[in-house]
Amino acid sequence: MADDILDQIRASLIQKLNAQVLAENPYYNGQWPVTREQSLEHIKEIAHTLRVFYLPRYFPLGTTEIRKLITCVPYICTAGDSYVQTQDQTVQSSLLEARRKFPDLISNEERRLSRAKCIASVAKCYAIGGYKNRLKPLKKSEIFDCVVISGAGPQFEASYLDFADFIFTKHSTGTRLKQYSSFGDIPDTWNNLVEAAAHGEHFLKIGSGSHIFHKTGYLVSMTECMHLWLTAFDRMVQEHFQGRSGYFKISAIGCGFFSDVAGAGINIGTTLMPVLVKAIETACGNHSYPNIACLEFCDFSKDGSFAPTCSSINGIKTVHGPRSDILDFFPAAKKKFVVGCLNPSDCFACVGNETHYQSVESMIGDNTTIRLTQCYLWNRQVLDTFKYIEIR
Repeated sequence: MADDILDQIRASLIQKLNAQVLAENPYYNGQWPVTREQSLEHIKEIAHTLRVFYLPRYFPLGTTEIRKLITCVPYICTAGDSYVQTQDQTVQSSLLEARRKFPDLISNEERRLSRAKCIASVAKCYAIGGYKNRLKPLKKSEIFDCVVISGAGPQFEASYLDFADFIFTKHSTGTRLKQYSSFGDIPDTWNNLVEAAAHGEHFLKIGSGSHIFHKTGYLVSMTECMHLWLTAFDRMVQEHFQGRSGYFKISAIGCGFFSDVAGAGINIGTTLMPVLVKAIETACGNHSYPNIACLEFCDFSKDGSFAPTCSSINGIKTVHGPRSDILDFFPAAKKKFVVGCLNPSDCFACVGNETHYQSVESMIGDNTTIRLTQCYLWNRQVLDTFKYIEIR
């Protein structure tokens, strides 16, 4: 009986939240080929497409836990946690200060777990470009729908984040999450780790050898995440674009800023990319995604290393997009398919994170509607746990 009453209260709350209408678009850009009023109408049209997908084994408390991971985060967090702007729009002097003022912010362990969920919605794309060269975005003559899956890769630039799960030093060899025990055994001493790394199959020495990377653990984790993200896109195409097939663009997620290794003075993005490619191809080989026709590998690398190793996998065509903009789709793909992209987001910020084209996520946020459709501050449907979907 108590559960029935709680369900009634919750249903009433969600109804009230959904009834709230966004009165303005705080991110409206005068360069967009739409008026401010038109952008608002677009947001109202697509707000209902919001979904949250998650891997249930990481969340024993269920959807309540996931809702906390989405809402109890800063507004913006960048530069390895050295810049933190909280949801009251104030910039904090440090992460420690932010936690002191806002004790409900998710913990570092929760941040690591948060990679096992993603936020998805249809977005209106108004422009492309702007990242790296900081030039004005190129206007699109035709506005198009894009399914955006916002997921996060491992973050190695801080020792208290995913570094603790996949990178080991002489003084930290047993700090990974208990949920990762299935990712393979870790040698019990530093000397044994060094010996294992000498073989290079499961562990790799990085930098000067003071750090050891658990390559196999990373591969298993990213294969799991890729299955989550691919399934999310597959389900979105099936639900919102019935009868059509999808074209999904994947970036080398986690291989940019996040792959700076704390204390090592190096970036291991080039080490991660081929393992990430293997994770994508393993997920596609092990599972079926009937609503995905094509995967494009959006390659920002200098040497073109983020590229598929075969032309198709399990009925899905693969395409290499060297140094392509993640929102710039081939015209034929836009005409024939439902297009979508994997947004390399940050679990410890509202979707879109910083503005002014400072990252790939920032660019997607600046050129589309995701800052509004995927953030609970503007789209209250993000709070509706009926829209949270388990992926197994």
